[in-house]
Amino acid sequence: MTLRVEATADCWTRVTVDGAVLFEQILKAGDTRDIKPGRDVYLQVGDASAVKWSINGQSAKAMGTPGQPAEVRVSRATAAKYLQ
Repeated sequence: MTLRVEATADCWTRVTVDGAVLFEQILKAGDTRDIKPGRDVYLQVGDASAVKWSINGQSAKAMGTPGQPAEVRVSRATAAKYLQ
């Protein structure tokens, strides 16, 4: 499983993989990060509308309401429920 996070606007983002923080930073508009998780990924963003994301190359659903913080926890078992 591979996740891709793309910032469409500057946005605080934290990615935790299997309980360890992989990165926490302000992603700038246009930044992309590929994440290869172990068992699960916990993705947190400061603005749900500032990030597009995908799982294994397939677009994922919006994380939440524009302007609001959002979080998702994704594993191989739950990935399908996040896909569009």
